[in-house]
Amino acid sequence: MMFVHIDTKTGDDCVSIAVTPKMSAHELHSKALKKAAYSGDSSKFLLHEVILGGEMERVIHYNEVIYDVTLKWWQWAEEDRRNTYLLLKVNERSLYYDQQIKIINELTSPCRETHSSKRPSQPPCLPSQSSGRPCTGPTRRAPSSSVFSSA
Repeated sequence: MMFVHIDTKTGDDCVSIAVTPKMSAHELHSKALKKAAYSGDSSKFLLHEVILGGEMERVIHYNEVIYDVTLKWWQWAEEDRRNTYLLLKVNERSLYYDQQIKIINELTSPCRETHSSKRPSQPPCLPSQSSGRPCTGPTRRAPSSSVFSSA
């Protein structure tokens, strides 16, 4: 049996999983979240190997065999392996990317006849743009041919 802490070691969420010799990190990830009754987006979580009580931490690749990862711990001195554990936590980069995607979606939202108060500097939509296509701002007209003719 292997204990997997979820989010933090100090939290109440810790599940025990029976690890087989060929179980991958992806399998452990799925079983731990299922056993913890997590119903959200599981792709936001990454499995970490936490060493020396948090002094070092690394993400375990989803193809790595968990048995091999934990077997290495027994080669270390007792004081080094004492506070080593597996931690399943939210990937901070995915939260950052979610925020960026939200901002991009707000900026490229379909054009309406009047814009929201969040973007007061943008001009109102032109009649040809109110068909649901993304608003691209004011339409620029091509300069008249007299500008380019030599006098």
